[in-house]
Amino acid sequence: MNGCMSLIETALNLSGTALMLSIYAAVWAGLLAAVVLVVNVLFRRWLSSRQMGLLWGIVLLRLLVPIAPSSSFSLQNLLPPAPEERTYEEADRESYADLGSATSDSEPLGTTIGVEDSRPPVSVSIARVPTAREIATEPLDWSFVDGDPLFAAVVMAWLTGGVASFFWTAVIYLQFCRKLNQVPVCDDERLCGLWEECRRLAGVRKSIPLLMFDGVLQPAILGLFRPKLLLPLDAADLTDQQLRMVMLHELSHVRYGDIAANWVLVFIRAVHWWN
Repeated sequence: MNGCMSLIETALNLSGTALMLSIYAAVWAGLLAAVVLVVNVLFRRWLSSRQMGLLWGIVLLRLLVPIAPSSSFSLQNLLPPAPEERTYEEADRESYADLGSATSDSEPLGTTIGVEDSRPPVSVSIARVPTAREIATEPLDWSFVDGDPLFAAVVMAWLTGGVASFFWTAVIYLQFCRKLNQVPVCDDERLCGLWEECRRLAGVRKSIPLLMFDGVLQPAILGLFRPKLLLPLDAADLTDQQLRMVMLHELSHVRYGDIAANWVLVFIRAVHWWN
């Protein structure tokens, strides 16, 4: 029983650290998104769709990576540096130095005060929010969840929402795949011939079956490791040229790994479901 409680406590504390990192990443990704939006609005005439997509991809990458490497182009450089900790002795020494500069050089430093300061040296620090690097590198405080029930409830809500979001997406995907497994591979000579021709033009050597499926309203590629081309039933009414354009477009998703990118987006959405 004690081992189970210790495991739960460890999971809660790790989840708490992950939540703080996700909040930190979301704040900076939001600022970065504002910058990208301004760039897209001002320079849309000179930016291609691929370049605009790469800019927004940086925002998604910032959401995925809570600790960004140090760079002179980082938005964090716009913030003032965090104040350093000082003792009373250091603060008084600086104050005496300022007073001494205002008096004549013949007067010894501190004679204008007239009272000896006998206070013991006490450390004075200004509270500040720890950075993501400090959160990730410093040892975890295994008691901060137990010490704050409200924060523990927030962590549980975040963790439950993320797991539920990912689980719901996986359930819908598996249900869709179960229906798709009952659909036979298309044997239409015209469609299959065009599909093989487009695969050669796109340079895709992987064998990708073609399915006519009434569960989709538009062409789509499904499957990360074993992709399939899904066409609606009325796709056969399109001309050969139209079908070539559709098939080449779907093959571009295979070439550029868009299915894998979609699963990364599912993970980001599960982590940042509150955002």
